[in-house]
Amino acid sequence: MTARSIGEKPFRVCLFGTTAPTAEGLASLKGATRLAHAGDWLLLPPDSARVDAPASDDPLTVLPSFARAFPRETLILVRSDAVLPPHAFERLLRAIEFDHVLGAAALDGSSLDVATDRDDAERVDALCYAYGGRRLVDASLRGAAVSAWHGERLEQLGHASPADADALAVHDFRCVVLDHLHVRSSATPVRADTDPRDPPPPSPFATLRERILAALPSGANPDRPGLDARPVLLHVVHGWGGGAERWVRDFARTFDGACHLVLISRGSFARRRHGEWLELHDGALRGPPLLRIALPVPIADTAIADGAYRDLLAGIVRDGCVDAVVVSSLIGHSLDVLSTRLPTFAVIHDHYPLWPTLHRDFGDARLRFDDAQRAQDLAALGGDSEFSNRDPKHWRTLRDATVATLRSAGTTLIAPSRSALANHLRLAPELAELSQHVIAHGLAPWPDAPLATSHSARKRPRLLVPGRVRRGKGAELLVAALETLREHADLYLIGAGSDAHALFGERNVHVVLEYKRDELPALVSRIAPDAALLLPTVAETFSYTLSELRSLGVPVIATRVGALAERIRDGVDGFLVEPDAAPATARVAELLADRAALDTVRDAMTSHRESTLAEMTGAYARVLQLGSRPAARYPLVFADAGSLIDAARAEAIARLDARAFALRHDIAEARAEIDRRGEWGHALDRELGERTRWARSLDEELRDLRPRYEQVIGSTSWRITAPLRRWNARLAGVRAAFAFRTQHLRSTLSRVRGSLAQRGVAGTLARIVAELRGNGPARARVTYAAPRDDFARFAVPTSASPRVSIVIPVYNKIAYTSACLRSLAEHAGAMPFEVIVVDDSSSDRTQERLADVEGLRVLRNAENLGFIGSCNAGAAAAKGELVLFLNNDTRVTAGWLEALVRCLDEAPNAGLVGAKLVYPDGRLQEAGGIIFDDASGWNYGRFDDPDDPRYAFRREVDYCSGAAILLRTDLFRRLGGFDTRYAPAYYEDTDLAFAVRAAGHTVYCEPASTVVHFEGVTSGTDTSTGVKRFQTINHAKFAEKWKLALARQPAPGTPIAIASSHRATKRVLIVDATTPTPDQDSGSLRMVNLMRVLGDLGCRTTFLPDNRLWIERYTPALQAIGVEALYAPWAADPVKFFRERGAEFDAIVLSRHYVAASYLGLARLYAPRARLIFDTVDLHYLREQRAFELEKKPELARHAAATKAQELKLIRESDTTLVVSDVEQKLLATDAPGARVEILSNVHEVYGCRKPFTERRDLVFVGGFQHPPNTDAVTWFVREVFPLVRAKLPDVKFHVIGSKVPATITALADEHVIVHGYVEDIAPFMDGCRVSVAPLRYGAGVKGKVNMAMSYGLPVVATPIAVEGMHVEAGRDVLVSDGAALFAQATVQAYEDEALWNALSQRGIENVRRHFSFDAARAALREVLDL
Repeated sequence: MTARSIGEKPFRVCLFGTTAPTAEGLASLKGATRLAHAGDWLLLPPDSARVDAPASDDPLTVLPSFARAFPRETLILVRSDAVLPPHAFERLLRAIEFDHVLGAAALDGSSLDVATDRDDAERVDALCYAYGGRRLVDASLRGAAVSAWHGERLEQLGHASPADADALAVHDFRCVVLDHLHVRSSATPVRADTDPRDPPPPSPFATLRERILAALPSGANPDRPGLDARPVLLHVVHGWGGGAERWVRDFARTFDGACHLVLISRGSFARRRHGEWLELHDGALRGPPLLRIALPVPIADTAIADGAYRDLLAGIVRDGCVDAVVVSSLIGHSLDVLSTRLPTFAVIHDHYPLWPTLHRDFGDARLRFDDAQRAQDLAALGGDSEFSNRDPKHWRTLRDATVATLRSAGTTLIAPSRSALANHLRLAPELAELSQHVIAHGLAPWPDAPLATSHSARKRPRLLVPGRVRRGKGAELLVAALETLREHADLYLIGAGSDAHALFGERNVHVVLEYKRDELPALVSRIAPDAALLLPTVAETFSYTLSELRSLGVPVIATRVGALAERIRDGVDGFLVEPDAAPATARVAELLADRAALDTVRDAMTSHRESTLAEMTGAYARVLQLGSRPAARYPLVFADAGSLIDAARAEAIARLDARAFALRHDIAEARAEIDRRGEWGHALDRELGERTRWARSLDEELRDLRPRYEQVIGSTSWRITAPLRRWNARLAGVRAAFAFRTQHLRSTLSRVRGSLAQRGVAGTLARIVAELRGNGPARARVTYAAPRDDFARFAVPTSASPRVSIVIPVYNKIAYTSACLRSLAEHAGAMPFEVIVVDDSSSDRTQERLADVEGLRVLRNAENLGFIGSCNAGAAAAKGELVLFLNNDTRVTAGWLEALVRCLDEAPNAGLVGAKLVYPDGRLQEAGGIIFDDASGWNYGRFDDPDDPRYAFRREVDYCSGAAILLRTDLFRRLGGFDTRYAPAYYEDTDLAFAVRAAGHTVYCEPASTVVHFEGVTSGTDTSTGVKRFQTINHAKFAEKWKLALARQPAPGTPIAIASSHRATKRVLIVDATTPTPDQDSGSLRMVNLMRVLGDLGCRTTFLPDNRLWIERYTPALQAIGVEALYAPWAADPVKFFRERGAEFDAIVLSRHYVAASYLGLARLYAPRARLIFDTVDLHYLREQRAFELEKKPELARHAAATKAQELKLIRESDTTLVVSDVEQKLLATDAPGARVEILSNVHEVYGCRKPFTERRDLVFVGGFQHPPNTDAVTWFVREVFPLVRAKLPDVKFHVIGSKVPATITALADEHVIVHGYVEDIAPFMDGCRVSVAPLRYGAGVKGKVNMAMSYGLPVVATPIAVEGMHVEAGRDVLVSDGAALFAQATVQAYEDEALWNALSQRGIENVRRHFSFDAARAALREVLDL
């Protein structure tokens, strides 16, 4: 696909939108000669054409109107809130002239999630141009702030919409977004809350977003090379900093007649390889590099030719639209940079690589600079050289190649001084044929005017020695002259660097290791030197330091070498000394003895003027003579697979960075807590000392009492009362059980009375039946006999495109292998898989029998490789995305594979998943394993019942037995497979689990996958002989390899319940009335999402339903999200449960007052260290008071008063109370002063609006009818409100959805009132209905029905009670009305007004995201649990 020339083709700018354009926005349209608009706005030019188009912020809505008004014209649609950056039109027009491109849009706030303020907007565009790939990315242009449309192709599309993918495909048209153009608008990113286990695909702009976020803090504002008519200069320089880099910075900053790119070589001084990386920067050298690439073969000094370098350079020249090359250094580069066939200029900052040593007096007439001199200089370097190659032949070859290439390229030589040019030509006389110029380096102005320096008479003069103290920079001469110089003056070494450490403490020597250039005037003013010393012993090509000192009026005494000798007129504007200690110190002493000469030069400096940057760049402009270039000449391409892969990686890295940031924050908080606890420990230590003294005094008293005590113990009465004391101990437990059951009975009777008052007899009986439904897992124990060797031919299903590769290593035992394969065939589900059997040189009939099983891939090892070698061989042949290792002495059961894959797909950060293993006799073999800090292991649950709730939920574990484990194939290969140090077998599965965890993943046991394991069939169980002996040998290897990780494991002897969850941040017990049913009521949804959030926060959650029932679908759903869901018969007795396990928990959440009242005493008695949290769900007494106010039944008032007394008592006795809204929190501030009350509201996923207004119809109500306010609400709406609605909307239907529908609601059904009852999937109604109603007349708390509708972008009409405490703004987020007439009016208004509907939809989504999302819940729970 190619781009055509833009030429002078006219275009029309079309303004649209729902808000008036600003003056700033209109000013940014400079260059638009033809303007049209779709709104009655002020400020528009008088010749702007008015087009009748819908008021919309979506270009696809208004495009047909503009296309009809201006047929075949190229249109640029600009939303009225947009402000365009420079050259926006050129970029858009360039894009749509590409073949097949119908429309092209700019990035804006909705497509590039980069938060910027107004001042940063144009800079973001510059960063997009710099860091983008000049790519066109396929996209829908719905909602684009600025877009361009090809007029002729629009006409070919006809009446079809550009949003119609099929129409675009028929015409082979594409709509694209430019990654190199960003406009400022009011658009904000659309962040739909998604299940973290099912993330959406990455944005194709993820790489660009991350690069821009990295660049923004640096203040980078790069050029846009190739966009305007200015030529582009590529500067080539080393990465050492110094004068060369300074010149590039100064030139690029000052010379605005061109765009500047800088190619820098980076390497390692330690390795003496200076071209390991190439970095491309903008000329300002701010921010991260535009490009950073490691060279395949590092360049040690300078390469004569390098293919990889040449290819990279060609890409930079092409993509950067480079017009000329300016070489400031070849260190770390290839001579290919001189052969681009572009105008090339070499700036002489040094004489490398014409000579191999950088620091030499190239003006010394006594030196020959021939081959012998080169060899001599290299030999003299010893180990003190910047370069590793000491071969004179290499440097001669490099010198000759450099000269030849410079001549071949017709390079222009530019030197900052005549001496630098003369020395260059002395080293390479052949270069005299090239064009040559001398242009002095300019000096940047000081930020502030230089400070006046006082030179009052001092007895002791001061000498300033600026710059690094190192070889060639004056170190040798300074050290030799130091003893004499400090007798005559105080020496001030500034910017001396680390090499000056040796001079610290020397008499009359003062050292400042570093200073910034802009700090020099202040330093000079404070020191007030009489003169400055510049003592290089080798030729400088210019000397910035000389220019700076002169500009500050400091007389300079310098050695007579290089550019210093050229630039200083001795005795007129400075002083020259010989580069030898004796004459130099003699001249300095003479000048200091009589300072008149210094004063004369200082006076001369007041009229002296250094060359400025403007003068320098003007001179360079006359030499470069580059002229102008065509605008918008940059290459343009469609996004390819590589860029999309990079985007996916960038998004993954960003997520990992965010996680790392959170972990660092957690670590910082943990360290702070450690410090606090340390202080607490010190306080305890002091208290311990005091108590020790107190204990000693008690000990004295005890010694006095002991004789009397022994007399009592030996008495007859003490022996007689011993049984009574034992009974007292037992009675303590009996009293606790009696108190629990008594309170439980009272709560039950109270609930029955309250339910009778609100629901009547029938409703109460229905509620009792609902809470007592359910049964246990009720699975009969299945046993498996050892397989018989009665083989018959059979087939195993297989797939040409498997998702899972099942690897089964076998060695003999064909009967077990055959039984394993038959079970795979018997329980094969929809998951596509392949089976790879690795025969480890079996000696029985394995090879023969496997040949008779269809569907297998059989690999036979030429020699026995053991379990590890066989597994690795099988994994190497795997075609599936996932690899599953399965022992041949196993049998799988129904659903086993799907459950493992589901866990790997769903569980957070899952890296490895293992099945629950059972013995053939039905007992549990393992539900994951525990590793202690001595590397010993424990099979969790061994010999217990597999259905015990402790082993029936998805859990993070230390490892899983390799008998049945699943992980991603690429991860297994990336980790190097099973570690062969453990060959032939044992500990390889534990090692793999630790490696997976070290790679940042999590290891899970998935109990929904059950695999029967005939343990030890292949290797036996005796650890002293055979292969099994490696179990002991490999224990030591494992302990050594993972000793650091093992230090974080629990110690042997740790209670197994604690050891099994040792990674949990907190252990939380939740007690509620029943197992939550999130698809039936809001409270259940809140509870399930609360448990999800606890899991996200790293908590181990145990859930105890008061009825202790296992509920089909709902109990397994909790187990699948990692919740230990308890049920009978394993948790039939709550008293026993609290007695045995209460001490485990860090926090206990008691939900609802009638549940909490029974359990609070047990929690305090058996879990004294746990934080006790009372979750009100909603304040029941508030709801019941409102029910009484509505219905005026005395029994409701009595019940509300009793509920209030109980709830307030629980609030006072709990550590923390949870409410769902600030309304309830404020109420409790009055009713329960002093109580800690926190808000933990409803938790919802944000689905977003998925269908527009025009595709929806009807009204909907959602709410479970076990909740009396919902029954009242629907009855009132149907009888009093709905008739008024139908008077305006005769065809509208009212859909009633909710579980446990009573007869009174069923009786309301007719052709317009559709009573659906419970529906399994509510989404079609949330997406298809136009308005949700919440006509509640009483109640309390936050209403899930309102949250749910808003999370789908479904507008809500509600009563004030229904939106109480929901942070909504009436008329903005929802419509709120009271009374039948007003409620009906609001319902009709929301139903008919599309603009209002769209506003309510969007703002409702924003409300849920802000107040009721998972992020909000996480923040609240961190506060509640002190995480």
